[in-house]
Formats: sequence, C-alpha cells, structure tokens
Amino acid sequence: MKTIAGIKDCFGCGVCTSICPKGIISLKLDENGFYTPYVEDRFCIECGLCVNVCSFIEKEVIEVQPLACYAGWSLDVDNRKHSTSGGICSEISRGLIESNYKIIGVEFDSEKLIAQHYIAEHIKDLHKARKSKYIPSFTQAAFSKINKKDKYVIFGTPCQVASLRKYTKVQSIEENFLFVDFFCRGVPSIFLFKKYLQLAKGKTGKVKDVYWRHKDTNWQDSSHVKVIGERGSYQYSKRPWVDLFSTFFHGDRCMNKACYDDCYFKQLNSCADIRVCDLWGEKYADNLEGVSGVVCFTKKGECTVGLIKNMCYLERESIETILTGQLTNNIIRPKSYEYVKKSLKLNGDLRRIGLKANWLEGKITPCNLMHKLYSIIKYNITKLSLFYKRKTQS
Repeated sequence: MKTIAGIKDCFGCGVCTSICPKGIISLKLDENGFYTPYVEDRFCIECGLCVNVCSFIEKEVIEVQPLACYAGWSLDVDNRKHSTSGGICSEISRGLIESNYKIIGVEFDSEKLIAQHYIAEHIKDLHKARKSKYIPSFTQAAFSKINKKDKYVIFGTPCQVASLRKYTKVQSIEENFLFVDFFCRGVPSIFLFKKYLQLAKGKTGKVKDVYWRHKDTNWQDSSHVKVIGERGSYQYSKRPWVDLFSTFFHGDRCMNKACYDDCYFKQLNSCADIRVCDLWGEKYADNLEGVSGVVCFTKKGECTVGLIKNMCYLERESIETILTGQLTNNIIRPKSYEYVKKSLKLNGDLRRIGLKANWLEGKITPCNLMHKLYSIIKYNITKLSLFYKRKTQS
C-alpha cells in the first residue's frame, strides 16, 4: 500500500495531512461525525509517507513496563480546581515551556464549537488546554505548523501520539518531542455533542465555554457536562452518571468504529513518554479536589516529572493502583448502537433517542416503566394536594 486513499473508519489522528509533501490530504468529518482523511488522488505521487506515519494501518505490539508511577496534584489551587483531575498536565506544560518547549494541546473553540489542537508558546496561553474535551479533536491546523527545529510537548489520545511518534521518526526529529497520552475509553461522535447543545442553547444563548467534567460540587461527582453561555448555564443533571451526554459516552453508544475494532492502546500499550489518568479507586475515594495518576514509560518522561516536583505534590504509586478502573479490553457495541448512530444524524431530541436506547438495551422494561410512571403520578398528586391545601389555608 502506497497511499491511505480508500482508508475508512480510521483513528482520524490527522498526522497524514502534515507529512504529505503535496498537501493533498485534508481532514474532514465523515457521515458519522468523526474526522477522516480525504486524498485528492489525481495529485498523489505515491511516496508512501502517509502510510509510514499511520498507526491505524501498521499496528504493532507496544506494551512497555513503566519506569516509575506517581499519584499527585498541582500545588496551584486555581490550576487544580479548573483541571479535570489533579492538574499535572498543566504543570508539565508550564515547566517545559520555561525550557523553550512549545506545547501542543487541545482547546475548545467557542466560535466553531469544536475541539482542536493548538500550539502554545507562552504561559498565558496554557489555560485553554485545561479540562478534558470528550469529542474528536481537529488536528490538521496545529500539526501542519510543526517546525522541525523547535521542541514540543504533545498531548493527545494514544492513537494520535502513536502516529506522531512515527512522524518524528520519519523526519529524524524524535529527540525534540515529549509525548503525553492518557488512558482512553474512546472518542464519541461529534453529532452527540451537537445534539446536546441543541438542548442547552435555549437557556444559554451563544455558547462561551463547555465543561465536560465540571467540579462544581467535587471531583468525585464531576461526571456531567456544563454549558456556559451569554444568558446563563445549562446542565442536564447535576447527579453523577445521570448526565445525558455522559450516559451516551459511558454507555459506548456512539464511539468511533476504530475504538471498538482497532484500538490496541489499552492498559500499558503506549507510544508516549508519559501516560496520565484520573486516579479513581478506593485509596483516593475521599479526595474531592482531584488526583492525577502518572506513568513514566521513558527516561525522558521520568526526567520531566522530576522537573516539576517543586510545582506538585507527588508520591510514588504502584502500577496496580494506577490501573484500577482502567479498561482492560476494547469497548463493546451495545444493542442500541445502530439505532443511535442513525438517529444522531437525523432531526430529533437527544432525550428521546436516549429513552429508546435504554429500551433497546433492556434498561427499561414494562415493569419498571410502570413503576416510574406510578412514581411520577404519585409525586404530582402529592404536589397538587399541597398546593390546594396551602391555597385553602390562605
């Protein structure tokens, strides 16, 4: 194979768009809401570079044993508060940008309503990369600006990092890069996010920011989405694991096809120097501020953690504790998968789609549906009774 033309349902990392000497590969959304490379075949010279940097085509076993593992958090209270977990990635960025590295992270663009990789050259630009973005990231603009003479820290999904590592090897610039990935469940369709925004915009107006994991109560209860707009904010539910977006995401209802069938980055399979995560589990169950797990796979990664020790609280941790709660295998399509994939592309309310998905997955049975209806009727009767009682007393 000399070109990626014809490749479908890949990881969508976009690295091929940056390596192409003719600039004829572009990253576009496909029919299911995932980024896919498109090649203008008539201008292709079949140099094979796009294939050489593709971690989707050339899969390899990459399990590595960590040199060191840590649990920790940023000592900067504001940073820890506004980060998804403990804020360690922000401190890595801050530490290395002071050592003349450029940072390639992900920001949420409130104008385009997309997540996209961007390049930060100054500390004042790092805040945009805080917070997780649970949608596909558009990488082409940032990756195409990589200068071979500069040094970079790159944050991304494991598949993005794997392709970028191949890219740096092909270009003989690997020593200029530090790669940071994370334990990844999968990437949901951007159509899910657009449906969620349809619910939010009536209350928020123009969207200014989105928190996919908002710590408005505490870190342990942060599994809900909050949309901030000009007229106010919107949350489907403040209860953990009840939020509508999170229900679809954690239910694996609309992930990229490659996340089900082709991902080989679970557990300790990584091409990164450092892998990070939220450190769940019984040991840190009482921590409400956020704890990051850090796995150093290379000497460069270990040295980087040493560089930021004065900015963080860090303690050595076992790999068993780090892996607690992390997936051991690829996600599996639920029974609602085909229905959800089709419905997200059509007009329709996300709440209705979620209700039918629950039915298809057996989470709603005639028995518990009747019980739920009975509870709703009973609640409203009680509410009406109290209303009329107060009215007669007045």
